[in-house]
Amino acid sequence: MGVFVVRRQDEPVQPLLLVASEDADEAVVKIEEQEEVGTLSERGYRDAPDGYTASAADEAQLLQWKASVEDGISDGALYADSKVSEWVMFLREPEFEPELEIEAADDC
Repeated sequence: MGVFVVRRQDEPVQPLLLVASEDADEAVVKIEEQEEVGTLSERGYRDAPDGYTASAADEAQLLQWKASVEDGISDGALYADSKVSEWVMFLREPEFEPELEIEAADDC
């Protein structure tokens, strides 16, 4: 299992997240599935209408991912016995406040 950098097709130079998966195609599928069930918008990230692309993480990104996973385990946010494939790390701050978006939609 490797770690892959996922980007939006329309923003190829801006990494969005790091994903553990067997290959780049699987990393994209995992994020598309999360988009479909609303996980990205719940966390404050907009969907990618043009889709996603993925490539292998470089050494610095791999170390960043490992440190994030270790922190998550020590904080209790991740379980050491869970599947590595469940571990996803956002590289950017949220793009909007999900609560504000929900309130705005309710006001319409």
